[in-house]
Amino acid sequence: MDELVNTKFRQLDEPEKYLIPFCIDKLLPQYQAGLQCVKYQEQIEEGIIQIRQERLLDMMLLGGVQRASDGINRAMIRTVNECRKHHEWRLQNRTEQLPEESAKQLTSE
Repeated sequence: MDELVNTKFRQLDEPEKYLIPFCIDKLLPQYQAGLQCVKYQEQIEEGIIQIRQERLLDMMLLGGVQRASDGINRAMIRTVNECRKHHEWRLQNRTEQLPEESAKQLTSE
């Protein structure tokens, strides 16, 4: 154990340092952050639940907009189909009308 406590190391262009205090200085901020998370765990969990509820509400509201958009799209498709059918019917049932000059020539002959 004494060997570990008295272990020294040197980084580039820096003086010799003891290993244990150096490691503690580096790891302590990370452990403190973990302790903060444990200390405020309830508030963190409440925040997570609130964020999830807000996202769910946003998704539900967006879904309503999507349903309305789908309804409009279906109505537009129905209208376009009716217009297409009407156009096809007109093409099938049309009678060609001759211009007046052509009609006069036919009757005079």
